[in-house]
Amino acid sequence: MVNFALLLNFLIYSLPFLLIIRSAFLLSKAKNTRAKRRGLIQLLILVPLVIWLGVRMHQTQREADLSQVGLYYLTAYPQCRPCTLELKENNRFVIRDSTSVKETGPWRYESGQDYWITYLNTSDQLGSGKYAYSGYRLTRKR
Repeated sequence: MVNFALLLNFLIYSLPFLLIIRSAFLLSKAKNTRAKRRGLIQLLILVPLVIWLGVRMHQTQREADLSQVGLYYLTAYPQCRPCTLELKENNRFVIRDSTSVKETGPWRYESGQDYWITYLNTSDQLGSGKYAYSGYRLTRKR
């Protein structure tokens, strides 16, 4: 069932791109003005639609990223007992103990049909291994 949903999602998002390519091809091969006009109208409708879809997808991803911003109280970070991890709005994280900064780096949020993961650095995951936490406080209002 998940594969069907992924295929349907792919088709929905790729259809406007395929229609743009088709319209551009027909516009370049059109002999009469009616066919050229139809191809031009299709392009004038489809290109803004694709731009709008891209902007909306970017906004949705950004909102999902910002929903994770906050302080996380780490429990397994080595040699750091009262340790906090702060996810910042600029997609950087900082791990601090009471006196110093222990680690910094990039973070990103990813979600799908049945999972959500916050990656630290390139492949470490918030909530597992040395980044396990006992509690958190989100700093961004939803």
